Amino acid sequence: LSVGDFIEVTRADLVERYVGWTARNVKKYFTMAKGSILFIDEAYSLLDGKEKSFGDEAIATIVSEMENARDDIMVIFAGYPKEMADFIARNPGLKSRINFTLDFKDYTLSEMVEIAKYMTKSKGFELLEEAIQRITKLTVAAMSKSDYGNARFVRNLIDSAIVRHGSRLFKKGFENLSDPEIKTLTEEDFPVPVIDITSEREMFRPKKLN
Repeated sequence: LSVGDFIEVTRADLVERYVGWTARNVKKYFTMAKGSILFIDEAYSLLDGKEKSFGDEAIATIVSEMENARDDIMVIFAGYPKEMADFIARNPGLKSRINFTLDFKDYTLSEMVEIAKYMTKSKGFELLEEAIQRITKLTVAAMSKSDYGNARFVRNLIDSAIVRHGSRLFKKGFENLSDPEIKTLTEEDFPVPVIDITSEREMFRPKKLN
């Protein structure tokens, strides 16, 4: 690649509300990405569920621009496997222009817990062992769903815990807190796993603060 920049776009960047504007928009981003990488995240969102939609206009223009600029641009489409298969099948010319497909496996349970530890530390907090056990149970429950979000689930879990941590300490009174308390997340800061009797699998819901 002659430039080597990285340009990330989503459907919101590419699709416009009037006929002809979407194609113009797509071409604009391909011009910006000439000599570089154009990363189209959640590319399957371009599927509108009906033919000749603005999403189809975007896909058709992408196919055309990929061919025109094939010698000096790299286009990466990202998304969930099933949805991406539907996306690629939408336009006959798209599949022939995609040379490589990389399947990134979901993180394992132990990897998800390690990610939680890393994210917590990077935000200036520590985890008690009981909190780690709570995170593990919550992750097991989440992983039973097909769309739990992988590492995004952990990030949201930690961010939510930090908010709950702040609320809990505020109720206790900051003047009565030690430095370790301020920097440590406990199991109280995470939702409580509960059993969904109807599905017989572990789910979770937030526990209200007293």
